[in-house]
Amino acid sequence: MDSSKQQASSSNLGDDGEHEPMAHEIDASFRKTYESIEALFTSKRGKLSTLKQLVIAEAKLSLSSVLVVIGLGLLLLVAGTTVWLLINFGLGWLIFYYLQSGAISVITLILVNTLLCVYLFKQIQKVYELVGFPTATATLSEASEV
Repeated sequence: MDSSKQQASSSNLGDDGEHEPMAHEIDASFRKTYESIEALFTSKRGKLSTLKQLVIAEAKLSLSSVLVVIGLGLLLLVAGTTVWLLINFGLGWLIFYYLQSGAISVITLILVNTLLCVYLFKQIQKVYELVGFPTATATLSEASEV
């Protein structure tokens, strides 16, 4: 019978002779692990909630800034169009006053406005080459390589 007790006691020993954990030790370890995981998820949930609020606030700010830019762009368009029309009207009236020919004043205005549009289009192309999307992406890729 002594040998059966030794076998029973040796069954609780592991391969290296250490004591195998009992059921209540496994249960306590599981509870500690579960509590630590629960605490981690609670802290993560708080951080994610704060992050969500930050993203919403940034989205509202971005939307507001986009709306302000659109509004200012429309205002600038209306002001520029008004000035352009007044200049055209004044120039047309001066040409008509001095030459007494409506056809010459209209042809002159068409020619001046066409030249002005071509000049402005070339300027826009130059600005796009200097600041446009390809230049910005090349600058960003150079900065990321450094």
